[in-house]
Amino acid sequence: MDMEKQKIQTTWVWTESDLIMVDLIKEFHKNGIRVIFDGVFNHSSSEHWTFNMVLADGENSKYKDWYKFTDFGQHVQITDDMSDEQAFETLIANRKRTIYNAWGGFDSLPEFNTFNQEYKEYIFNITRKWMYGPDGKESENWMEDDGIDGWRLDVPNCLENQNFWNEWREVVKGSKNDSYITAELWGNASGDINGGNKFDTVMNYEWLKTVIGFFINQSREGGVRYKLKAQDFFNELREKRTWYPYQALQASQNLNGSHDTDRLYSRIVNDVIGRNLEEGKQLEKGYNGIRPDLASNNHPNTTIDWRNSPIKPKDILKLISIFQMTYIGAPMLFLRR
Repeated sequence: MDMEKQKIQTTWVWTESDLIMVDLIKEFHKNGIRVIFDGVFNHSSSEHWTFNMVLADGENSKYKDWYKFTDFGQHVQITDDMSDEQAFETLIANRKRTIYNAWGGFDSLPEFNTFNQEYKEYIFNITRKWMYGPDGKESENWMEDDGIDGWRLDVPNCLENQNFWNEWREVVKGSKNDSYITAELWGNASGDINGGNKFDTVMNYEWLKTVIGFFINQSREGGVRYKLKAQDFFNELREKRTWYPYQALQASQNLNGSHDTDRLYSRIVNDVIGRNLEEGKQLEKGYNGIRPDLASNNHPNTTIDWRNSPIKPKDILKLISIFQMTYIGAPMLFLRR
């Protein structure tokens, strides 16, 4: 490790909550479990301290160019003579008085300017901090290491500066060569994977679509509701395997759902919705929210009378799970309570 990196490490602060997480990482490692973090580098929360510094200081803020502000015309600067209550009220009001780019149009998720060098160095150092851990180094035996092992990246295709990922990958692999980078990319991501200079693999939503088409769909008509025949299932999986090199396939996150989709158990009894995952928009289609084993075909989204069927939704879920655990890739189970 060079002197510059050692100098940077002396500025790292480990809070009490950080160290609780470090203890958990170490415990996982002792038990043979690797840990990856969710990296959200396209945008922050409107509660993020850098964003609030801009809301407080306006165009004079040193963090102004970390974001994509376009208008400070109505901004009111917070001054030392304000009470804490006045300052807070002014800060909140400045969210409406300023204009800035936000992810998906949600003003609670202001977008970063990913070309800004200071922002990039901030993210790079966060990356190094959590990969090295408090001891500041990579252990020869990963099971004794106190840093994380890789990253899952949120909406990486949304970054305006796509070269950011080339630079960031060098930071990650320079910290731990055996680290893991998976990206939330919903379609054919070969352009971002196969060059070997951005991400290692993807969250494999395309695999899940195919699985839904074969195990869950019931329609004989074409389109997203069509039930794949065995040969269709085989052919589609084979085609999607051609998108990526073998190493990426081995590491692919074959997921049974995520925070952006409905639960697979519920999808089984909502077969009319089809295989289009639509990033969490299923409820707009009159979702059948009954307990799956009590579902009947009286609901417009359900074609099977599961209540009276000898085969239950849980049987289908078990069948999918067996396939998931034996197919090439890394099975991902989403658990949310």
